[in-house]
Amino acid sequence: MRILVEEKLERYIALFHLCDCPRCWADAKALALSRLPAKYVVLSESAYPPMMNLYRAKFDSMVTSQVVYACKQVLDAPRHTL
Repeated sequence: MRILVEEKLERYIALFHLCDCPRCWADAKALALSRLPAKYVVLSESAYPPMMNLYRAKFDSMVTSQVVYACKQVLDAPRHTL
């Protein structure tokens, strides 16, 4: 899930004009990941691409909704010191 969240987070941070400092990035990622089911897998290099494609297809809407939620939460209450 971490990889899927990071892929989406990059896009949605820019879309929401969210601060891209390391603290806001980490907060949004942690919030999204904490609201998603854990998926731990050990794969060989040859099995990695097809499995990631399967997970992208299966969890796309779930990951997107949690990333959007996390971005809105961090945008409303950033915890960084600027």
